[in-house]
Amino acid sequence: LVEGGGEVNASFLLAGLAQRIAFFYAPKIIGGRDAKKAVAGEGLTRPEDWLRLEQAQWRRLGEDWFLTARVQKFDYRESLLGRLAAALARYPFGEAAADGEVVPIKIHFGSRGAIQTIRPAFVAAAVEAVARRGAHPFVTDTVRMLGHEYLAVANRNGYNQASMGCPVLLADGIFGNDSVEVDAGPPVGIQSIASAIHDAPSMVVMSHFKGHIQAGFGGAIKHLAMG
Repeated sequence: LVEGGGEVNASFLLAGLAQRIAFFYAPKIIGGRDAKKAVAGEGLTRPEDWLRLEQAQWRRLGEDWFLTARVQKFDYRESLLGRLAAALARYPFGEAAADGEVVPIKIHFGSRGAIQTIRPAFVAAAVEAVARRGAHPFVTDTVRMLGHEYLAVANRNGYNQASMGCPVLLADGIFGNDSVEVDAGPPVGIQSIASAIHDAPSMVVMSHFKGHIQAGFGGAIKHLAMG
């Protein structure tokens, strides 16, 4: 949902990110050479570039009119998923993972009812990018509850072999005991690292960013440390 001025509206429309629009029309005439526009930006001058609307619906609200419609033109390359896929295609995974190498993709499976984890389609895009380099990816997290229950949560949240296109497993085993002790030096000392992560020559970490009750904002450092 985007609510902004003419430049913000134009940027989303021209980037192909807007799928539905909503406009309010009032029975008033305002304007001028330098008046603010609902859609500004560089504009679309060629008819073939015009954004066409479909499924338009008008509703009267008092003296005003409310218009909603779908934007007919949608370019996958300019969508969030399309841009992620393009960025992954440019990344030199070959410098980090050798052919035939097993590569964990560390994510957070979430909790029951979670809606703030990374969308499965985005994780699947990373899986495809790693696999195209000749490596063998698997999606993983560490045990946060009983292992079989956590895998059920992962499946319910959309992380499974069918949607990911690769194995989805727990890096420290079904009971959370499959780990290797590593001396991390002061001040943390000896730490237990999930064996599937410890034994992997390289890994991919995908972190979601959200408010956290204990840490203010949880990000990649906290996520990697938990893994």
